[in-house]
Amino acid sequence: MKRGKPMVLVLAAGVFAAALFAWQRDWPPRPALGWLQRLQPEEVTQMELVYMPQAPEERYHLLKAEEIPAAVEFFNTAHGRYLASPEPVTGGGVSVYLTLQDGSRHTVTNDGNQYLFVDGECYLPGYDWLSRWKDSLPQADEPLPEDFVW
Repeated sequence: MKRGKPMVLVLAAGVFAAALFAWQRDWPPRPALGWLQRLQPEEVTQMELVYMPQAPEERYHLLKAEEIPAAVEFFNTAHGRYLASPEPVTGGGVSVYLTLQDGSRHTVTNDGNQYLFVDGECYLPGYDWLSRWKDSLPQADEPLPEDFVW
């Protein structure tokens, strides 16, 4: 009987560790994050970047067809723990507006290198991943179009 107690403790510790890991990684992913991780370049018909705040003549970039695969590949690495109530952030951000072949429109936002928002759901992926946006996505090179729809 004494041999059974250590085994129960080992099993309980394993279950606890698995639950903790799942909580930290938000596994399985929530719908919005899971969608972004599975996105394929051929699904995207248009991808627009809006940098705010930024000089008025450098707030917008419409990705060319050849730029979309690299951006999608970067977004496929998105991760983070879901956060139901994020604190307000002061500072800049980058929003990416994706229009898909099925006509749906999605928004992915890096809010001050603190939060990742995917279709309104907030995640904590960490500064390291969020700070890579600058090198992984094109820079804005145009003013925001007058007819741009947020």
